[in-house]
Formats: sequence, structure tokens, C-alpha cells
Amino acid sequence: MTPTTFKTALWCGYIGCGYAGMLWFIQSDLWHVTNKLYGRFPLAQSMRMLRYTARTVHAYYLYGPLAALLPVAGWYLYNRTVFPWSTIAAVLLYQAYIWAYQSTPPSVLLLGTSRPESIDLRERLERMLHPYRVVVLFDSSVVAPLSRTDFQRNLLEWDNLRTSGRSDWRTIVHPLMDSAPVLVVDTRIASPAVVEETTRILGRHDLVAKTLFLTEPSGDSSSMEAGSHRTGSASETRVTEGELRAALKNRGLTNTKSPDEAVGRSYE
Repeated sequence: MTPTTFKTALWCGYIGCGYAGMLWFIQSDLWHVTNKLYGRFPLAQSMRMLRYTARTVHAYYLYGPLAALLPVAGWYLYNRTVFPWSTIAAVLLYQAYIWAYQSTPPSVLLLGTSRPESIDLRERLERMLHPYRVVVLFDSSVVAPLSRTDFQRNLLEWDNLRTSGRSDWRTIVHPLMDSAPVLVVDTRIASPAVVEETTRILGRHDLVAKTLFLTEPSGDSSSMEAGSHRTGSASETRVTEGELRAALKNRGLTNTKSPDEAVGRSYE
């Protein structure tokens, strides 16, 4: 490696370390609000989140940056080419950040049908609830072509825990339903999966108590009406999309830093 190349790589590493440091600052805020919402450090849930991510089609996030170090090691072993410490440190810091983020348990588990409206809803929730984490289990094979932009699809992939198997999703969604502090179920479209999830929630008082059922402005709910359960219970909390922000704050998600709050944007 020439001195000029080494110097360029050194400064690129400095920039990478600065970027990773900024991500770690954001991550510390995410962990702070998550721990406060859970009332403790959710270690068991964190380890489980890494296992869930490893089962998704986006599992490469867990080791992608480390793969970049393989050529570095190869060049060193082949001809003793030494790379700047800052470059290696930047890769390691970014890899550690990915593990820290992917191990963060959800503050909100959003359940709904894999469709453009659900993708947009997840994005609005993420914006209005920043820095809380919103996790979904959308079908990636369906969602990818429905995403409006590549940027939107990339944001979704970081928080989408749907597995590649057609039946494996239950082994992830059921524990998440049990452990997540807040559930939001979009019951406006009666897909088989949403009907099944709605039925499971309504069959347990502990799940009903922490669930917000998103309905049409008229109060209509296709998935609740299609399920084999009694509807209209006094313990159910039905909200429209415009009422969602206030309802989530009432559930304890009060440490939000959304840019929309500064301008008073409404989601009506």
C-alpha cells in the first residue's frame, strides 16, 4: 500500500469511526427509552431478538460488516499489507452497533397485513415514536415490490422479523406478543394471519390490556368481525389512526423525539 493510499484509508477510517460513534449515540437513546419502558434491562428478550434476526431473510445484517474484513486479513496474510487501524476500528464499531440495534426488543409490535398501507403505517409510527423501536412481521416477498422507495424498503428490513418459512412466523410472533409492552393490530383488513392474531389476543386478558386495535373511523373492524370470538368487550381499546399517537403516549411511550411534534403535524 502506497503512502497516499494508506493516508486516504486512514482518513476514511476516521470518518467511518465518527459515523459509527454517531450511531452509537442514537443507540444509547434507544436503549434508554426501551429500558425505561420495560422497567429493567431486558437481557433475555435481547438475546432472543438476535436469534429471531438470524432466522430472517435479512440475517446477513448480523455479519455483513465483518465480511468486509476478510479481504483485509487475506491481503495481510498474502503480502503483509497493513491497513490503518481507523479503518478496521470503523468496521468493528459498525458491526457492534448492528448487534446492539438488532438485539433491542420492540417497544411496539405492529401486526397487520403485508400491503402498501401497512408499510406506510409502520413508517409513520416509527417517525412519531422516535426513538422507540417498532417491529413488524411482514412477508418480505410481498412487501419488497410494494415499498415506495429503496430507502423505505431498507428501513423496513431493519425491523422486519418475518422468517423465510411460511409457518415459522408463529414461533416468533407469539413470544413477541407476550413480551412486547405495546401491541398495535391493524384490524381494518381481515387477512387469515391478522384474524388468527386478533383471535389469540382477544382470548387472553393480559394481551387485550396492552393492545390497541386500529379500526376504521366508523369503528368497523374486518378482522375482529371475521374471527371466531366475541367482539365489543369493554376492555378492548379501539382507536382510529388519528387517535393512535395519543393512545400510545397513554401506554407509556412518552419520551418521543419526533420531528413532527415540533411542527404540530396531525395524523388524522
